[in-house]
Amino acid sequence: MSSLLIQDEPLLVLPRLASKIGLNEAIFLQQIHYWLKRSKHYYDDRYWVYNSITNWHKQFPFWNERTLKRIVKNLEEFNLLISGNYNKLKFDKTKWYSINYDRLVELEIDNDCDKLSQRKEHIVMMENDNMSQPIPETTQKINSENTTQKDIVEIINYLNSVCNTSYRISTKKTQMLIKSRLQEGFNINEFKEVIETKAKEWLYTEQAKYLRPETLFGTKFEGYLQQRKMVKSNGFNKGNRYSTKSFEENEIPF
Repeated sequence: MSSLLIQDEPLLVLPRLASKIGLNEAIFLQQIHYWLKRSKHYYDDRYWVYNSITNWHKQFPFWNERTLKRIVKNLEEFNLLISGNYNKLKFDKTKWYSINYDRLVELEIDNDCDKLSQRKEHIVMMENDNMSQPIPETTQKINSENTTQKDIVEIINYLNSVCNTSYRISTKKTQMLIKSRLQEGFNINEFKEVIETKAKEWLYTEQAKYLRPETLFGTKFEGYLQQRKMVKSNGFNKGNRYSTKSFEENEIPF
């Protein structure tokens, strides 16, 4: 029997949680929960587990340490993961972790509210089968905000993954830039195309410092997207690198 098939206890994660906070974050949070259930370290009204990033990497060998740091940071920004320091030695900087279960309940409530709104909307449409009913403005706004937030998480995680960066999802300017482009009608795949295009051009060059949200998702976003399409139409191979000399001076982001 293949050793690549599951023989021992697998890592489990609920799709509902993954859709809310991201797959990587959901896997890590589930594992923290697993260890908290077995923890005997009780401080400040909650159980804690402690580990270094290096040791977490041993539990999650399919992620590198940089990815693990980003996952932890994202969970802290979501206010789902609480960090502490209960080390006996002052110079010991090993981080302790616990889960903000109240915040998880809030996520469940948000999900239940969405389902309730959808049920109410369905009932209204059934009762008024012969009338054209618009989607309630409040429901539409809530669903739109939830979708936009998920898009932001996916876009920033993709940027960090492709460019080996660690930009925060919670940064207001980053959120504003992405929302502006989404409102203009651009979609997630187009964000990914821009990221891939500029990463291929700038990564490992002096321009690598411009692989950042304010450059990629700013006013030149459409120009970068058109650049991708021109490259495709000209038949360039995926592995080719581009020279900044081939572009007009005003196309350089600085």
